[in-house]
Amino acid sequence: MTVLENPTTRKVIYALAAATGAALVALGFLDAGVSAQIVAVIGGILGLGVGGLAGTRVEQRPVVDDATAQVIAETVAQHVQAAGGAVSAAQSTVDQVLADVRQRLGR
Repeated sequence: MTVLENPTTRKVIYALAAATGAALVALGFLDAGVSAQIVAVIGGILGLGVGGLAGTRVEQRPVVDDATAQVIAETVAQHVQAAGGAVSAAQSTVDQVLADVRQRLGR
């Protein structure tokens, strides 16, 4: 386990950075804004270390298993077939309307 993996150690590092920054401001070595920026950078570094640790410890699992994927594929195939039948019926209706319009226009 590295130093940054321990939450207590991270808290101590952050507290020491804040205390050191406050002391340097009190002694006149730093401006309060600069001290706040330094503490923010240290906090960011500690936060990045924690985020990196979490990313390495997450197990990647598939969103769905093979059985669920098969059910989804079958359902989609059924809907595609149903839609194909609806398209054929719509095309037939359009052809009938077109023939009726042509007859009325005398073409």
